[in-house]
Amino acid sequence: MPDPKRRLSFNPFSWGSHDENNASEDPESTGRDNTVKGPNDDEFEKDIDVSDTHLKVKGGDDANNLQEKELHSTDDDTHQHGHLEHGGSINSTSRHHTFPESSEKSGDNPQDNTTDGSEEGGKHSGWRFTRRHTMEPSRAAKQNSSPARPPERPQSIEFELPPLDPVTLIGYNENTKSRLMTESLSTELRDLLPERLQLYSTWKLSYSLEQHGASLHTLYSNVVPKPQKRPGYLLVVKDKKGDIFGAYANEYFHTTESRRFYGNGECFLWKTSRLPNGDIRFQAFPYTGVNDFVIFCAPNFLSMGGGDGHYGLWLDDNLEHGVSSRTTTFGNEVLSSEPNFYVVALEVWCIGPS
Repeated sequence: MPDPKRRLSFNPFSWGSHDENNASEDPESTGRDNTVKGPNDDEFEKDIDVSDTHLKVKGGDDANNLQEKELHSTDDDTHQHGHLEHGGSINSTSRHHTFPESSEKSGDNPQDNTTDGSEEGGKHSGWRFTRRHTMEPSRAAKQNSSPARPPERPQSIEFELPPLDPVTLIGYNENTKSRLMTESLSTELRDLLPERLQLYSTWKLSYSLEQHGASLHTLYSNVVPKPQKRPGYLLVVKDKKGDIFGAYANEYFHTTESRRFYGNGECFLWKTSRLPNGDIRFQAFPYTGVNDFVIFCAPNFLSMGGGDGHYGLWLDDNLEHGVSSRTTTFGNEVLSSEPNFYVVALEVWCIGPS
């Protein structure tokens, strides 16, 4: 009976015998020698193909005829090393296999994986091969594996914003007769303002033709904001025929030394008209992006929109006469009943921090 403490260690890349009792080593068995000594000095023939991790172990004459053990790894790139020791099973980090060592113990069924380590199965029954390796996904596993699913986005929570506070108009004098801005008009215009300005419920009257006099210079002076403030401005005009129209400017009206246009895509023109049934229709003409002729102011006139020598809205320096034409800047209609109109009332409202 072999000594259970006796162990034979090997590496698939270097075969050699090792006896713990005498710690002797045969120099000729090192390297890739395929012959090693068992515990009873019987020769074992090892046929190892490391490339496909296929292991065959053949017993000697004393092992009760020829026996084959095959071990196939599912990983082509598996790195393995192991040793033979007395015990009777194969241990691995991924699986455990026990090989039958004789036909008497295991029968003719090659799938019989039971053994008790006794000598009835042959002199070499009970040897255990222990393999330790690092498993990596094979190519087939990589191809058959489903792609990683992206993390599910959290479901959006739908909620309604609280209603805005009603607009409060401040700046009218008690004796002011012409009041162009009304509650219904402010509601229509508020929906078209930038969102940052819709939150402001207090609108301040910066200029009124009736309260401040007919002077474009005075209008320019009254709408100048405080430093670091960015309010918006609503221009409201009423002509002699009773039409009310105007514009929104994201910057205050002022002249420029370089005589250039300014303003951005937040600007728009608007108009109201009375229908035959007496209702008031509101129309807005937002910025089209075709050109940059948004706002242009000079000492003797104020204008918004342009192209082909036309102005969407133009007012003279006395704020008495005006002109409105179709423009590509806003794609607008003529704001007044006629291209040339006479101004009877005019207001400029400041919205936001001023």
